[in-house]
Amino acid sequence: MLKKFSHTLRWEIYMMKAVSNKQFNISLIFYAAISNFNPNFLRRLSATQTKWTETLSATPFRFNHIQFRCVAFMMQESGKRKKPNILVTGTPGTGKTTMSTALAEATLLRHINVGELVKEKNLHDGWDDELDCYVLNEDLVCDELEDVMEEGGNIVDYHGCDFFPERWFDYVIVLQTDNTILYDRLSKRGYNESKLSNNVECEIFQVLLEEAKESYPEDKVVAMKSDNIEDISRNVATLTDWISNWPIPS
Repeated sequence: MLKKFSHTLRWEIYMMKAVSNKQFNISLIFYAAISNFNPNFLRRLSATQTKWTETLSATPFRFNHIQFRCVAFMMQESGKRKKPNILVTGTPGTGKTTMSTALAEATLLRHINVGELVKEKNLHDGWDDELDCYVLNEDLVCDELEDVMEEGGNIVDYHGCDFFPERWFDYVIVLQTDNTILYDRLSKRGYNESKLSNNVECEIFQVLLEEAKESYPEDKVVAMKSDNIEDISRNVATLTDWISNWPIPS
């Protein structure tokens, strides 16, 4: 369920919130498994929980991927969303915001433009003159979105995807555009030559598609052509149909 161990602390915080809100019923032995991976976790639990988990974790055993995946699966299954979350990603200029806006209008899901959110909420570490953009603070972005993503019903629009928790998304859309068309679009945006070349090269080598496949289960990742308005309309129709048939948990 987790793609990187760097997200472990966020999972621990999420589990603590779940326990304090009495949303989940997870065996303490799994807490012990987590605590063996990060001993500080025990110290952040309440006194009662700590007493029992310390007792359980006193028996030495090896933390492994299967135990961690079990915890994640139990939590996800206990708190299923009533509406799906969709990530729309791709190289700048592939039409992410245009399609996300249209899809949000068609489905009444919430459109979250991460780039705009970063500027609005100052979720960055300053401006990069060379790259001509803000330096995204991934932890601040994830913390800002945590609660709303757990609720479900979101379309997240951003040109990166490998730092989001895997559990957030039910579908990952990677928009792809012909290189010539993309070059013209980015030129009209006023991108400098270096930034323009970097983005076109990313599209040529399908960097975002590979990033998505490495970060999420392949059955969740779908590449969609996005050269013109006809492509966008077709993609919106396809995704609207999928969302309308998305299973509602019992």
